[in-house]
Order: sequence, then structure tokens, then C-alpha cells
Amino acid sequence: GVKDTPQVPDENNWVSVTPNPCVQKLDVKLYNAENGNVKFSITDMSGRLVASLEKEMMHGYQQVSLTVPGIPQGIYFLKVTGSNRQKVLKLVKH
Repeated sequence: GVKDTPQVPDENNWVSVTPNPCVQKLDVKLYNAENGNVKFSITDMSGRLVASLEKEMMHGYQQVSLTVPGIPQGIYFLKVTGSNRQKVLKLVKH
């Protein structure tokens, strides 16, 4: 039979965000390649930082909730940095 073991994600799909578009809160799921700090930053279209969080995370699949109630509607970029790699995802805030 097929073993239901999670695959280690590649460089492109180690981070996902739901819901997107978001209203008050978003959940970031990620695969951390090693124990260590992971930094989350949200910037607007002009590159201005609107929210950030740094969290120590264990190796493996992790989830973090970010609350974004105070930022206006629009398009933002979530940058996740950890384990010597970085991923930028486009976010829509309603």
C-alpha cells in the first residue's frame, strides 16, 4: 500500500497561506527545514512594512496565525524567511 507520509516540500511550495483573501486573520502553514527562527513580514505595494513577527519554530510542519485587523484593504506581500530560504506570497486583504 501507499504510505501516508508527508513529503518534504521543495523550494517553491514550503509555505502556504489561508484564507486568501483574508479579513482579520490568516494562517501560515510552512515546512521548517531545521529548528530556528522564522520571520514573517507583510509589506504593502510600495514596500512599506505593515506587520512583522519573528518566532522560534521547530523542524517540520508548523502553523502560525497572523492577525491583520488594522491594515487597510488592498494587496500586500507576505515574506517568510527561515532556514536560509525565503518565500514571498501575494496577499489580498478585504
